[in-house]
Amino acid sequence: MMDLPIAAGDETLVQLDADAKEFVLRQAAEICSAVSFLHKQIKDDQASTNLVRSVIGIAEHSIADISPKLGYDSLLAIELEQRNKHIRDANIRIRELEEMLGANRPLDGLAEQVRVLNKTAEKFWRNQGFGGYIHDFNVTSHGGIHMKLGFSICELGHLINDHPVTERKSLQQRIDSLKERGFDLLKMDTDNNYAMADNDNNRLKLLLVIKTQYPSAKVISFNNSLAEHNKDDYYIREIDIRVHDVRDFADTAADNGQPDKQRRNP
Repeated sequence: MMDLPIAAGDETLVQLDADAKEFVLRQAAEICSAVSFLHKQIKDDQASTNLVRSVIGIAEHSIADISPKLGYDSLLAIELEQRNKHIRDANIRIRELEEMLGANRPLDGLAEQVRVLNKTAEKFWRNQGFGGYIHDFNVTSHGGIHMKLGFSICELGHLINDHPVTERKSLQQRIDSLKERGFDLLKMDTDNNYAMADNDNNRLKLLLVIKTQYPSAKVISFNNSLAEHNKDDYYIREIDIRVHDVRDFADTAADNGQPDKQRRNP
């Protein structure tokens, strides 16, 4: 193990209040999980450039978030704050210009634009193999998008489909693809019915999928439920997210929501 240099006079214990301690522990756990996952992918020669950028981007922002609470003047935190300030200033100017234009712009077509964004998100989520179940899709007061991404991995379309054999084959291919991508699926009953298991591996992978597609997204919560057939197992029912920059959806529309496509660094 690498020896970390300890400067003289650094023996003072860090004092954190309850809120700061829980926040730092949560962020530190996310950093450890992300870096551990990256370590495994590199070891197995499975680390794509896009994955490296996403994981390091998550780790960078988490380190920047906890540095002030730990009393560390992180150069990374300062750099990110300066970078974010430039982005905020630019976005403020953009909103000012949009408001100036919007004062003379009719609202005709606004509802249709929101529906298009919704359909774009559904297509992206479905192409990932999670099903197109998205609800509570709405525009926030700051011009972003709030939505809840649900899972319908084993859609029951084969029960009413004119091609039940083809539908079952498609379902099995979707399940196999998710397993090959490293997702842990929870078998729900005796039928070929699976759900997304609630564990650290799946949460990290889903976070990377979301941040890669929507770099400005913030995951508000993972909402889970207890599996009825096994009281020790939980599955992820939906993910509550907020996309701050609606322009992320323009990229989604351009690439048709295909998974594993390289995108800008979050």
